[in-house]
Amino acid sequence: KVTVSGTPSNNVVAEIGTTFVADTDAQAPLSNGAGIEALNTGATAYNKVAWIVGSWNATDEEERRQLTLGTTLHNLYIRLSAAPGVGKSWVFTVRRNNTDTALTVTISGTDTTGSDTSNEAVFVDDDYMSLSCTPSGTPAAANARWGVYQILGANLPTVTTQTCENVVGTTATGRGNITDLGTPNPTAHGHCWDTSINPTTSDSSVDNGAASVTGAFTSAITALIPGTGYFTRAFATNAAGTAYGANVFFIASTARKGYTWDEDSNLRSFDENAIERQYIHTDDVDDVAVNGATTDPISSNWAFDHVAAADPHTGYVLESLLDAKGDLYVASADDTVAKLTVGSNNEYLVAASGESTGLKWQTIPATDVEVSELSTATYDDVQDYMNFQGDRTLFTGGVFTDNGDGTVT
Repeated sequence: KVTVSGTPSNNVVAEIGTTFVADTDAQAPLSNGAGIEALNTGATAYNKVAWIVGSWNATDEEERRQLTLGTTLHNLYIRLSAAPGVGKSWVFTVRRNNTDTALTVTISGTDTTGSDTSNEAVFVDDDYMSLSCTPSGTPAAANARWGVYQILGANLPTVTTQTCENVVGTTATGRGNITDLGTPNPTAHGHCWDTSINPTTSDSSVDNGAASVTGAFTSAITALIPGTGYFTRAFATNAAGTAYGANVFFIASTARKGYTWDEDSNLRSFDENAIERQYIHTDDVDDVAVNGATTDPISSNWAFDHVAAADPHTGYVLESLLDAKGDLYVASADDTVAKLTVGSNNEYLVAASGESTGLKWQTIPATDVEVSELSTATYDDVQDYMNFQGDRTLFTGGVFTDNGDGTVT
């Protein structure tokens, strides 16, 4: 309403603007548009989305407007001055940079209004925005008015991915956490998975629906192939787009409880829930966890894993301890590992129950003189000599006397 007072000049043009305060969904109506001239019944024509213009133009570039700041449009509403007619229709579509978006309204038959409350058109800074109208079947002449909502300050949600649980056969339970809902609230959230890294919702996925609160959630991952490795990511979608958590790798379960395999020059193992438990990195030179492994990290210095020990390093054999050629490690009396230092040249290893290692090095008799010079020798001494020297004459002279006490002279 314009009220005249005092006979103002006739040569005045007024530009009127309004500001809308966003509601709790951070949405506000964008200024309505109205095509003063009739729609083009013979071909697609274009107009501005949010500015009143006088006519529809056959060239998109002539009617588009460039945005300084990005925005998201939804809830497109169209009203016609006349119905298209039976078997005829108008299709209105919001366009971004001369390309159709999903935000579109079709009005056909005897209808004069239509709306799209499901789809959105997302624009970023410096994008071009326009509205197209395409006739079908030469509809009745009409003018159009339209309105659309914009989402103010839209920003992505934040979501994280946790390790999977209940990895059994062809199914698994994906775990995620929405730590920030973003603006507006997510319309979808869940998990996606694929055999390649960085899966998206275009791959295998499950949608748990809208989310209105932050927190942990789970998803049913299905149709897995047992024994196959998969990457999964949690996701959450709102008007600003789709946000993903980090990749989590798991292997679809078979009859085995866990998996250990070579990966390049490394050794990895997962338990039955596809949670990584060990990562042995051959290039590691200390005992720092590698590749994110924080449970029982093992470096290449460890050659032996005594897995039953409470301390993950108890009972390990260090490569650095193997410092002499011929060093042996054997089981001691208390079932722990004990080092048996290499013997001297020409010594041999014999069982010795009195030793802590149960073994000892013993000298090999080299000649018959050494044996003959023994004032007393046991049968075993003589037999040892024969075993190592072969079947030969024991003595160069003298008498072989059995002492009757298990020794010979």
